[in-house]
Amino acid sequence: MEKIEFPRFIERYLDGSMQDTEKQWFEAEVDGNPWLKNELELRRKTNLIIENTEAIDFREVLMEVEKEHRASGKIIAPVRRHISQYAAIFIGLVLIGSIFIFNNTPDYSRLADEQSVDFVPIGITRSENPDLDRLYNKAVALFNTGDYQSVINLLSDIEEKKPEIHMVLGSSNMKVEKYDDAITSFTSVLDNNDNLFMEEARWLLGLCYLNTNDTENARPVLEGIIRSESRYKKEAKKILRKL
Repeated sequence: MEKIEFPRFIERYLDGSMQDTEKQWFEAEVDGNPWLKNELELRRKTNLIIENTEAIDFREVLMEVEKEHRASGKIIAPVRRHISQYAAIFIGLVLIGSIFIFNNTPDYSRLADEQSVDFVPIGITRSENPDLDRLYNKAVALFNTGDYQSVINLLSDIEEKKPEIHMVLGSSNMKVEKYDDAITSFTSVLDNNDNLFMEEARWLLGLCYLNTNDTENARPVLEGIIRSESRYKKEAKKILRKL
């Protein structure tokens, strides 16, 4: 099949209008055709520009022009001409939405996804505040069942949080991808500077910074892990090499 026939298949694929058999065939073509793979990726980026701007819907115009050519029986003969027409349109779209296509900031959240983020809280019932102990232990039970939002609702309003409370609250916020709130909790644990959770808090804080692509703050945290001979030292070194 010639390249000139692929654009309409690209549109059907991105629109989700392909049947299963046709979709399997097209994906196999993409895997074995570098040109088609690049064309598909470029069209995805073009669609992103269209979705994020109020510019004219060039994609609909192209489809309409293509439809008119088919109806009139005209043949777009040279593949080179076809590619040039698309290139001109793509260049225009890039100029309109270059902020979307040429934003080359890497996504460092994938580095965090590759790491262990599990924190296993332990119930504590030996403080001077029995009511707070009961509240904390209830939060631990909720955490262990995966009801992280209930943990957040339960612990967020406590004014003076102990390190263990910050750890459970921060880990719960991390689980529901509220990384800014998690950063606040883990930072509080480290600011306390005299508790059993320093190593875990520093590691989870570094992962939170990665999840928000904040490499400026992630670097010193990871470097601190290495200097402190933490059990996360090896993982921290691997991540730093990729930043």
